[in-house]
Amino acid sequence: MGEAKQFLGEIENSETKVIESVMERLAGLEELLLIVEDAALSAKIKNEMLELHQQCNNWWKTLLFSHGWDVNPNTRWEVDYQENKVWIY
Repeated sequence: MGEAKQFLGEIENSETKVIESVMERLAGLEELLLIVEDAALSAKIKNEMLELHQQCNNWWKTLLFSHGWDVNPNTRWEVDYQENKVWIY
């Protein structure tokens, strides 16, 4: 049974656009990593993914602060890119 999502709040379209591009890049790299057989290229992909995960963490912490949301920074989150809504687990 999956975890229930809880609505946290709405964000600005500009905030959504920032994280959407990062998440799209991450998804693409995850797919690429599944088919890459070259160790050096795989390492580069993993390094870029680590950087993107750090960008996600920084975006999340900034979002929590700027919206005044009292949520543990380690909380799992999801963004509805169409409606600019944030959900947490």
